[in-house]
Amino acid sequence: MSHSNYELSNLEDFIGDQDKLENDIDDYEQNVARASFGDMVNDYERNELFFKGIKKAIQNLKLKNESPIYALDIGCGTGLLSIMAIKSGADKLFFYFYKIACETFKPIADCAQKIINLNGFGEKIKIIPKQSNQLMIGPNEIKPNLLVAELLDTELIGEGCLFTYRDAIKRLTSKNALYVPARARVYIQLVQSETLFHNHHFHRFNISNENVYVNVPKSVNNCFGSHILHDIQMNQLKPEKDFQLLSDPQVVFEFEFNKLDSLKLGDSKRLRIPLFKEFTEPILIFSWWEIDMDYEGEIILSCSPYWVRGMTNDKNVAWRDHWMQTIYYLPAFAFIDNDLDGFNHKMINENRNILIDCFHDSFSFWFDLPNHQNEPSPLDPSSESWNCQCGLHSHLSRTRLYSINDKLKLELYWEAFKFQMEKKFSNFDSLNFIYFGDESIVPLVLSNHHLIEQISIICQDRNCFQFFEKFLEENQHLQNKVTLCKSTDFSKTNFLNGTQINGIMSEMYFKSFNNLFPSIEYFETLRSHHSTITKQKSLENLFTFPNKIVLRCLLVEFRDFWRSFADVGNDVEGFDLSHYDDLVQNARKQADWSIEPHLVWEYPCIPLIEQTINLFEWKLNIIKNEEMTKTIEIDISHLQDRIKSPRWCEKVAVVVWLEQHLDENGKFLFSNGPQQCEPFSLNSTNLDWYRGSQQGVGFLGKDWLSKLDLFTLNLTFTYSQINKKLSFSTSKSN
Repeated sequence: MSHSNYELSNLEDFIGDQDKLENDIDDYEQNVARASFGDMVNDYERNELFFKGIKKAIQNLKLKNESPIYALDIGCGTGLLSIMAIKSGADKLFFYFYKIACETFKPIADCAQKIINLNGFGEKIKIIPKQSNQLMIGPNEIKPNLLVAELLDTELIGEGCLFTYRDAIKRLTSKNALYVPARARVYIQLVQSETLFHNHHFHRFNISNENVYVNVPKSVNNCFGSHILHDIQMNQLKPEKDFQLLSDPQVVFEFEFNKLDSLKLGDSKRLRIPLFKEFTEPILIFSWWEIDMDYEGEIILSCSPYWVRGMTNDKNVAWRDHWMQTIYYLPAFAFIDNDLDGFNHKMINENRNILIDCFHDSFSFWFDLPNHQNEPSPLDPSSESWNCQCGLHSHLSRTRLYSINDKLKLELYWEAFKFQMEKKFSNFDSLNFIYFGDESIVPLVLSNHHLIEQISIICQDRNCFQFFEKFLEENQHLQNKVTLCKSTDFSKTNFLNGTQINGIMSEMYFKSFNNLFPSIEYFETLRSHHSTITKQKSLENLFTFPNKIVLRCLLVEFRDFWRSFADVGNDVEGFDLSHYDDLVQNARKQADWSIEPHLVWEYPCIPLIEQTINLFEWKLNIIKNEEMTKTIEIDISHLQDRIKSPRWCEKVAVVVWLEQHLDENGKFLFSNGPQQCEPFSLNSTNLDWYRGSQQGVGFLGKDWLSKLDLFTLNLTFTYSQINKKLSFSTSKSN
């Protein structure tokens, strides 16, 4: 995943402007915390293989009688690779900052200098606070004969490594310099999956026995689909459950990092890929890369998923979050129509092979289908990456697309709504509702109900309005039952005049709220709308759907994810990096990031208690205090054996999520949390989390065991209505 450029202002410029100073200090701490890469330094396999590769390169240089050995480290980090090079026998090393220059983000540079000095290499390693493309080597100066660098991301080239390596070859290193890593290969493997296709394209919803349906607009079905990169912890997908394999892995592109002609800033090729079997579901492309640390290809770091390695699970695969895998999607319309001109499914299945056009530019890869599989037109090397043409895919995340397509969720909403209508409005002939929320087909599904006369959808922006407008064009049976309104219209005092309002509804999705739990913040907005309607219409009990939202939590143990937040320590391949811990952990405390949003289904964890815990509840007709606090006590006496395990305390976290109660009795619940039934089994079985939204994760840290009262863990949760922040802390009982 790409790092970001965090520009910090000079604090001295704001002396005297206290508010600005405090804001900038907050930015400083958050930027340090965000720039942390503990998961990378805690990647033991990565560290070991880099060290082996560096040692071998220096040994080879010495065998060639190349002396002195001047090394160049282009990177942004702790200085670990530089230290490895000097320890392995390099005479001098120049450490340049790639991407984030010292004047742009000084704390990491200072930290690297402290680490280098602490390990006794300050005299041999020179940190130069510039980006490598700003380096000038004079004609009489010795060029480095060794380049060590970590410039790669999940997509391999997404951080601009092709530019950096090309520049190094042309200007910075000697003609026969050795590079670590030496080369990279990008692999693809074809799979089929209707489930994963839900992350790419909209699907028709229907309940056939009730004549309830929402069609997808033709312009959307004819679209390429979402072009957003889908990086994913692919090892959490299960063959035969989430997808089916269609082909063997194939190398699609290869890069020799010290050869200019291998580092093209744009390239293309056409592959004919044999298929194992007929495909009956949309075809997707799984992709990953591997790198050779040495030129003989003996020291290999691979990001391949476990099934490619001949394993049945990922327990023995090195975990990393900085280099994951990627799903590339082909044009969606090719799998909507089975007999598309030039892409006939039957013909491809009979031939048992498929043509895939493969491309890359300076920063990314993409894949396409030739116009005709049997007699394809010549490959156009100037072809650009396709994009969403209908306007609906382009501004929605992969996760949101999955949620919109969640048939089980939509069926639950429908059943709950029917139940509520029969219970509360059985004597009514027609009903009028107001829907608040962004892109969703929930109001369209519910408008199928025979009692609905009108649902007024309040659209917050142009994208939201366009979404509903296009879906209504394709669903004529709903056009007279749904009205689209701009949010500015709703705020007008005369909006509700003369209109019967029976209730308000929402899916609790509102993309403009960017805090950890936007649904909570949005619920506050709904409460304001609720108050406006009840006052203007003189209503005592306005029907609301959902009835309330509940914040729940669970104590868990993460198998690997903790490495992203844990200390790296004083023994990383024998080197002390504790200064890095001091910098980042202090920044995290100051930034108050006690709970962060993550897709927890990608990170295996087990429950440490049998039941989830109710933290806070919100209802539209009840005003809450500006700050809500709750302390819970958790008995962990059954975990005595685990407590003795090294670093176990760092693996423990609380996960929080929202649960929607669609009726007042809790008969119909939609949860963003674990999908298993309670009580949970405590036999080390991983939890199955909802994939259509993020959950909040807060690690307890390394010191929480010292705050236990015997074996009772006290957690205090606080939610502030003012700054919309949820936090927690551990403490001893009073």
